[in-house]
Amino acid sequence: MPSHHHRRSLRTAAAGAVALAALGLAGCGSQEDDLVDAFPEDAQEAAVDVADGSAEVVYDGVFDGTFYEQVEDWDGEQVTLTAQADAVVPPNALVLVPEAGTDVDPLLVLSESELDGVEAGETVRVTGALGAAFDLPRFEEDTGVELPDDRYDDYDAEPYLLATSVEVVQ
Repeated sequence: MPSHHHRRSLRTAAAGAVALAALGLAGCGSQEDDLVDAFPEDAQEAAVDVADGSAEVVYDGVFDGTFYEQVEDWDGEQVTLTAQADAVVPPNALVLVPEAGTDVDPLLVLSESELDGVEAGETVRVTGALGAAFDLPRFEEDTGVELPDDRYDDYDAEPYLLATSVEVVQ
């Protein structure tokens, strides 16, 4: 029988897929700039540092419990995660599922660029600025994109990643 946490993780992933679909359909135009602007200033600065090569990556590994234990310490820092993509919603959002056997929730990823060629079920390597708590109301205010709050409840105040690079791992 699935544990309570496992059921929550499955519910979270399913809710994320629906919510990310709404995000993909709701935005247009300068959505890329709006997404970057919606994140805290330290995460934006960290994303710029990665783009120009001056950022230090504090974690480079699989998305698992070891990573998750350090999320609060690495808030605003650059990380590189390898994980399975789930709920990929063009043009620039996806959810990462943790390594099998890991008791942590999926991670919301918003990319600065379009996620061409990334499909659900593929293993991806994602680099970006880690945020300890996604702020849905701030996101909506800063981007002007209205999202159904009940679909994002599982991601509000949860860790997220503002990705500067997303690559499919062969």
